[in-house]
Amino acid sequence: MLNARIIEELFLYSKFDAEAVHFHFERIQLAKFLTHIVEEFQLYNREVQLELNVVKDVYVHIDRMQMNRAITNLIENSMKFKKPTEPLCMILEVVVVDDLVEIVIKDNGQGISELQLPYVFDRFYRGEEARTSTTGGSGLGFAIVKQIVEKHNGHVKIQSKLHYGTTVTIILGKA
Repeated sequence: MLNARIIEELFLYSKFDAEAVHFHFERIQLAKFLTHIVEEFQLYNREVQLELNVVKDVYVHIDRMQMNRAITNLIENSMKFKKPTEPLCMILEVVVVDDLVEIVIKDNGQGISELQLPYVFDRFYRGEEARTSTTGGSGLGFAIVKQIVEKHNGHVKIQSKLHYGTTVTIILGKA
C-alpha cells in the first residue's frame, strides 16, 4: 500500500513538472470548500481535532480537486508527524489581507527543525526525523503542495518550531 502511494505521488509530481495536469479553475466560496474538507477528515479520523475559522463571503479562483489535494497533503502530513504523547490539534483559518487570501493550517505536531525548513519544499527531501519505517513517505508531499499552489498563481510558506508545531500558509488572490 505504501509503495503504491509513493509511485502515485511520483507520477503526479512528474505530471505537474511536465505541465501535463490540466487545471479547471472556478470561483469557489472558501468557507464551503474548507468545511467539506474538514468534515471528510472528521468522518474518518476522530482522534484529530480540526477547528475551522473562516468568514463566509471569501471567494477564490481554484481548481477544486487540486487544491483539495494540496490541503489534504498538509493535513495528512500533520497526522504523520503528530506528537506521540498528545492528541493532534489543527486549526484551519482564512485571513484576508487586501486582495490576498491566506489559508493558514496550524498544528501542534512534532515541528520541523530550523535547519530543515529551507528544504521542505524541495522534491524528495525528507528530514532526518522523518526517515522512519512507520511514517514512510516519498519526500514529495510538500513539493506537490508547492506546485499546486504555484499553478494557482499563489505561493506557500512555512513556519515551524521543533517540538511545538508547524504553520503552513497558502496565499492566493481573492476572486
